[in-house]
Amino acid sequence: MIRQRLKAVLAAGAVCILLCACTEGSNVTKETTVKVEQDGTIKNTIIENFDETLYSGEELQSMILEEVSAFNSGTGGKSISIEKVEVSENQTEVVLIYAGASMYEEFNEVTFFNGTMREFYDSGIETAGITFHTKNNEAYGMEELLKFEENRIIVLEKSKIEGTIKVETPAKILYVSDNVEFLSNKSARISEDTEDLAYIILKGSE
Repeated sequence: MIRQRLKAVLAAGAVCILLCACTEGSNVTKETTVKVEQDGTIKNTIIENFDETLYSGEELQSMILEEVSAFNSGTGGKSISIEKVEVSENQTEVVLIYAGASMYEEFNEVTFFNGTMREFYDSGIETAGITFHTKNNEAYGMEELLKFEENRIIVLEKSKIEGTIKVETPAKILYVSDNVEFLSNKSARISEDTEDLAYIILKGSE
């Protein structure tokens, strides 16, 4: 698949997802992140080691531009915008902005849902056998949580070649599925070794 080819290029020569990006007087750890904004747009920051013996930085930029331009032409609008493509010291950082979860889903050929619990129930996405936990490790079944229709839920599938993914949310995280760990009130991390859908339930409108 074309989109999987793009991900494979970004992963070329990767040793791990977590990279230490050091600047003078600071030590900042960056990782591949999916940030869900309040307005529904998705900011995807991809951090990878990069082997320039396989692809040059210019070739990478050209390929990403080509893929995004082709996708936008096919959807009839600016569904994805490129915020950043940077290669330095064998490391690449790519930042893409998606108009919504459905655009991320289509471009990356994975499942991505962002909506209310009611919308999720109506979507037909799998619900059977999913267990959740709170930050304090209290366990709940999906059936117990579906009744809180005002809450929101993010469902994200990693591609097979991706490692961990940090997810940043616009509201407080209440529950996560067993393949997700809490990082803070508004961030969580999808496990590297999971092949199942990841579920994150957020506090809805008051």
